[in-house]
Amino acid sequence: MTAFFALSDFLTFNAIRYFIGHGVSVPENISVVGFDNAVLAAALTVFCIFWFMLDFGTTLANGIFVALVNDVVPRNFLGRFFGLFRGVSLIAGILFNYFLFGIAEQNFFLIFLGLAVIYAAGFVTVCLKVKEGTYPPVEPEEEKAGGFSAAAKNYFVECFGHPFYRWVILAYVTCGLANIPFNAYTIFYAKSIGVDMDAVGKYLAITYLISLCLSYFLGMLADRFHPIRMGLVSMVLYGIVAVCGIFFIRGTVSFAIIMILHGVVTGSYFTLIASYAQRLFPRELFAQFNSAMAIAVSLSWVFVSTVVGGMLDLTGHRYHYVWYAGALFSFLGIAFLWVVYRKYLELGGDSAYQAPAVQAVES
Repeated sequence: MTAFFALSDFLTFNAIRYFIGHGVSVPENISVVGFDNAVLAAALTVFCIFWFMLDFGTTLANGIFVALVNDVVPRNFLGRFFGLFRGVSLIAGILFNYFLFGIAEQNFFLIFLGLAVIYAAGFVTVCLKVKEGTYPPVEPEEEKAGGFSAAAKNYFVECFGHPFYRWVILAYVTCGLANIPFNAYTIFYAKSIGVDMDAVGKYLAITYLISLCLSYFLGMLADRFHPIRMGLVSMVLYGIVAVCGIFFIRGTVSFAIIMILHGVVTGSYFTLIASYAQRLFPRELFAQFNSAMAIAVSLSWVFVSTVVGGMLDLTGHRYHYVWYAGALFSFLGIAFLWVVYRKYLELGGDSAYQAPAVQAVES
């Protein structure tokens, strides 16, 4: 049997769950067609709403966390701190990918429930254990006219008004896009060449294990040589990996090798660049500038994932094209990071860098 037709979405939904639960991939191994869209549309809508809430919460928590790091971690230890922090997250990633990734499709409810418990326990622990320090009193500010529109204008002018900060954000966004085409479609790519989900989970676990061994030492390199320089090196390496993906993936073994290299180099980049924002943005306005960069990152991810998905649809799901997109963004990222590096040197470099004054808003 290659197709299943149901008279209602209720039957369709349960049929999909049955097939996945018995190791039959939908739609790769069997096509499932429903008569209406009621249940599936409702399920998808609910899933999207709760996924948005999850993503919103994690984005908010991450923004607060990195702002806290900016306030309390000494500049010369930022790289090592983020290296250790990434090491902890990699241990969690190893456990999930090795033991759970291969059965995620059949047990997604229990996995999401477990994640909710872990999130709740983590956030409650942070709230109970992290205490506010003693700060000088905040000086009252004059009431500014214009309301929300004036505040929004002030926000964007301050964050994007100076050319240096525009380059800093552009370079970070572009480099971050290099891994998105492959990461967004890894599962579909793997299935298209006959790699099952258990194998993908094992490859990811190997990737994270290697990254775990490297994380602290990469943090040391970021502290010693600056995140901009190390970001340039890691982007060059990623460009090489992407080119290898274009020319050398011919089966499951070559896919596994390139996937692991991709993961290690991508992880190395994010560890090496982790203190990039703290080292370049004005310290007293870090949370504001970092949030502006996060907005740019999120919008770019949505746009690029959609464009790459459309490209794959037009090419008949020829997933090796994701490497072309990855190579393009890596080479653009190298060029933009080089501009940031040159401007960083002009502003004093390692010995005398001072974040440029924030652009004033005209009255």
